[in-house]
Amino acid sequence: MRFQIILRYVGIVLLVNAVFLFLSAAISFFAGDSAFFPLSYTGLVSALFGVFPFVFVPPVKEISNREGFAILVSSWLLACLFGMLPYLLWGGEFTLTKAWFESVSGFTTTGSSILRDIEALPAGLLFWRSATHWIGGVGIIIFALAVMPSLGKVGMALYRAEISPLAAMNFHFQT
Repeated sequence: MRFQIILRYVGIVLLVNAVFLFLSAAISFFAGDSAFFPLSYTGLVSALFGVFPFVFVPPVKEISNREGFAILVSSWLLACLFGMLPYLLWGGEFTLTKAWFESVSGFTTTGSSILRDIEALPAGLLFWRSATHWIGGVGIIIFALAVMPSLGKVGMALYRAEISPLAAMNFHFQT
């Protein structure tokens, strides 16, 4: 298994996270709320961890099934890990467990929350929370349209793994 290739694709996911974190930080800055620094710091860390493998690891045409699944699992875990950092750094009622739950809930688009009063969050964190839901919801679409064709044979295996919940709801796809 080529770990550098896994790092490259996970780096792309972290760069997407960084874009939305910086956008959230900008909203926080203009709103003048207390979440600007937590969002900015997390965006910077996410961008740094994402840009190095993206820049220094050349793209490849084919990856193995094993590498593809490692990319998928690593991307979800690291996106959730970096996604919880703004909540932790901001503090408030967020503990490690609550921040992890809120992040995973966003990226998996379950919509669950541990917060008693969601609207009490600063505008930047509210936007970040909404962005995680959007990233999670559109993630399968981007994955299917942008990443899958570049993965070759492993793309279809990953496509079937990601799309199986939709297939269970009687959606029909031509493959």
